Amino acid sequence: MYVSTGIWDRHALNQREESEQAIRDSGVGILKTTDGGNTWTALGKANGLDILHVGSLYMHPKDADILLAGTGHSAVAVSESDGVITERYGGAFLTIDGGETWQEVIQDDVIGAVEFCAQDPRIAYAGGWLAIYRSEDSGRTWQEFGDPDRGTWGPPGMWPGVPIDLQTDPDDCRRVFINNYVGGNFLSTDGGESWSVATQGYTGAKVFNVQVDPYDPAHVYASVRMGTFVSHDGGQNWIGISNFPITAAAASSLALDPSDGSHLMAVVGRATHPSAAFETRDGGSTWQTLIQFPIPPDVEEGLDWYAMGLWRFAFSPIDPTVVYAAALNLPMYGAEGEISADYHMGLGIYRSEDGGSTWEPANDASTDTQGFGALAVSPADTRTVLAGSLFGMGLFKTSDGGQSWRASNAGLPMPYPSIETLVFAPSDPQVVLAGGLTGLFRSRDGGETWSQLTAGLDPFTGIKAVVIDPTNSQVVYVATSRLGAFYSDNGGEMFQPLTQGLPSDLGHLPTVSLAISSDGQVLYAGTSGAGVWRLGMPEVSQLLEPTPSATPSKPGFIPGICGSGMLLSLVLFVFVKRRDLGRRHGR
Repeated sequence: MYVSTGIWDRHALNQREESEQAIRDSGVGILKTTDGGNTWTALGKANGLDILHVGSLYMHPKDADILLAGTGHSAVAVSESDGVITERYGGAFLTIDGGETWQEVIQDDVIGAVEFCAQDPRIAYAGGWLAIYRSEDSGRTWQEFGDPDRGTWGPPGMWPGVPIDLQTDPDDCRRVFINNYVGGNFLSTDGGESWSVATQGYTGAKVFNVQVDPYDPAHVYASVRMGTFVSHDGGQNWIGISNFPITAAAASSLALDPSDGSHLMAVVGRATHPSAAFETRDGGSTWQTLIQFPIPPDVEEGLDWYAMGLWRFAFSPIDPTVVYAAALNLPMYGAEGEISADYHMGLGIYRSEDGGSTWEPANDASTDTQGFGALAVSPADTRTVLAGSLFGMGLFKTSDGGQSWRASNAGLPMPYPSIETLVFAPSDPQVVLAGGLTGLFRSRDGGETWSQLTAGLDPFTGIKAVVIDPTNSQVVYVATSRLGAFYSDNGGEMFQPLTQGLPSDLGHLPTVSLAISSDGQVLYAGTSGAGVWRLGMPEVSQLLEPTPSATPSKPGFIPGICGSGMLLSLVLFVFVKRRDLGRRHGR
C-alpha cells in the first residue's frame, strides 16, 4: 500500500520558515508498506521524487509497480511575467519499479489529480493549474491541452482552478470528468482537449456579489470564487465572462450601472498584491483596467499594503456618469487578531465624472487614509454621499461631492460598528439604512442621526447586504451572515425570516449579497456556499410556464445557481406565480 502526503495549497508541518526554499525542502512525499502497515518506507528525493507535496497518487490497474504522482505547491513561483505567474512549482512523476525510482514526466505545473484509464491503462490523465495532460503510453510522454492566454484550461470565460479529482469513464477513455478546487464539475468527451460545464444539481457555490439589470430582471450577474458569470434567463443558465485581463481570479466586488445593464465594474485582487479594478461596457465580453494602486517605495510589500485598491463602487442613481469608489485595503490580521500599527486602511474616496473611465481623489484630511466598506449616493443629489468605515471609524457624510467630509455618527453605539452595506431609500432620500457586524441601523434625516433596528433580527448576526423595494420604501430585505434573509413591510420596524426554499437546514446560511429588480418583483440572493437563489419570477420567454400545482403556499426562494464555487443550470426548479412580492408578504 502507498500513501501520498501533502497538498498544493498547505504548508507541511516540517517547514522551517516562510520562504520558497523552505517550501521546496519541506514535506514527506510518499510512504510505502509491504507488511500491512506495520512498517513504512519513505519515498522522497533520494528516490527521484524531487517535490514532496504529493496531492494525488494513482496505481496502474494491471501493474502495482507502476504509479503516477501529482505534485506541487502554489506558493512557489517558477516564472512570472508582467505580474502573471505562467509556471508553477510542481509536476507529475512516474515510477515503474514500485517507487524505488521516480521520473518527472510533467514539469512546471501544479498537478492536482492523476489517473490511469481502467479500460486501457495506456491512457492516463493529469490535471494541473495551467493545463490538462493526456498520455497514450502509460504516462511516459504527454500532450498538453490548455489556453496560454488565460493561463488555465476549461470552458471559456471562467477559471476552473486546480483539479481535486479525475475520473475516466470505464467504458470510454476519452470521456473524463474533473472536479475542481475552486468548484465545479467539468466534462470532456475528446480526451481532455475541450471541456464543458457538467454541474447541474451540484450545490455549494461561494458567491461574492450579485447584480441585476435595472431594465431586465432576468439579466443577472454573479461573481463566485472561480469567476464572474452572467445569466439571461433568470439563473437557469450561466455563461462565464472572466475574459482577459481578469482571467486569473474571481471578482470579489461588482457594481452595475443603473442606466446600462452592459456596463459593469469589477474588482480583482489577491493576497499581498494591490487589487485592480476593471470595467466592461459590453456585458463582459471584453474588459479594461480602470485603476490600480502600485505599492509605494516607502511601503513594505506584504501586510501593510496587502490589497490596496478600489473595492466598493456607488453609481449616482440620478446621473450614472458620476461614480464614487472606496480605496480600501482589505484587512489582514496578525497572530493576535489585531491589525498591524503600520497597516494602511485605505486611501479614502475617489470620484469619477465620466462613468468610471477616470478617477480623482474626493477626500479631506478626515477621510484620505480611511478604509470604507460601504458607499451610498443620495437619489436626490449627486454630491451627497455617505461612507461607512470597515474599521470602526463610523460614518462620514459629504454634501459637496467629496471636497469636505464630516462624521455622522449620532445614535450609533460605541465602539462604532464596522459598516459593510449602505442604502438610500430610492423614493425618500431622508431614509438611509446601514448594516454591519453588529446589526442594522436606520436614519430618517439623511444620515445625520441613527437608531438600531432589532425587532425580529438577531443583534449578534452581521448584516451583509440591504435592499429597499424601488416601488415601496416600506419593504426592506436584509442578508445576514448566519441566518439567511429577512424582510420587513413596515420600513424596518419589524422583520420576519424569508428563508422558505433556502437550504437553511445546514444550521446556518451566510447570505452575502442581494439584488432587486427595478419593478420590485424579483429578488436575488447570493450565499457563501449554496449558490444564488431567486424570489419571484422574471417574465422572459426562455423560462418555462409556471406549474400551478408546484406553487408554494409560502413566499420562498428558488435556486438560481448551484455549484461548488461555480454557477450552474437548474435541475430542480420550483415555480412560483408571478405576483406582487408585497402581497406574498401580507401587504
